[in-house]
Amino acid sequence: SGDQPTSWRTLRWNVPMGLSLGLCGFPGNGHDVGGFAGPAPSPELLLRWVQHGVFQPRFTVHSWNDDGTVTTPWMHESVLAPIRQAIQFRAHLLPLLYDLHAAAEETGMPVTRPLVFHYAEDPKCRTESFDFLLGHDLLICSIFDEGTRAREVYLPLGNSWMELYTGVWQQPGRIVK
Repeated sequence: SGDQPTSWRTLRWNVPMGLSLGLCGFPGNGHDVGGFAGPAPSPELLLRWVQHGVFQPRFTVHSWNDDGTVTTPWMHESVLAPIRQAIQFRAHLLPLLYDLHAAAEETGMPVTRPLVFHYAEDPKCRTESFDFLLGHDLLICSIFDEGTRAREVYLPLGNSWMELYTGVWQQPGRIVK
C-alpha cells in the first residue's frame, strides 16, 4: 500500500484502504507491518500491528526507520512471545488464505471484506470501516488505540459468532467486549 508512516493512525486507516483495494480488484494487498517510515514502532504498536497484519492478504514486515534501523518481529523482547503466537496463528490461516486468493482470482471476491459486503441488511454494518471479514466467516476486530486491552465489538445479524480463543458462542446483533 505504499511506504506509510509509523503511527497508530496509520494502523487504523490502513483498514479502509485495504478493503477498498480488495473491492477494486486488488485482493493481494497488504501494508508494511510496523509502518515503513518514521520512528521505530513502540513495543505495543508493533504488537498490535502484527496482531492485525496476520489477517491481511499480504503480511510483510518492511521498513526504513529514521534512525537507520529496520523493524523486525524480534526487535522488542517484551512482546516477542505474543508476536510469535500471532505469526504462528497466521501459519494456520495459510490454507484459508490460499483458498481465498484462488477464489479472488476466479470470481473477483475480495480476500478481506467490509461487513456490509455480506451483511448489507444490517444497518449497523453499513458504516463500519475498521472491523472486517476475512473471507465470509472470520470477523476481524483489531485494537487501534494505544493502551487499549479490550474493546467493544458489534456482531452482525444473521450468524451466531464463536469467540476464537474461548469457544464461547455469541448471538448476533449484540455488542460484546
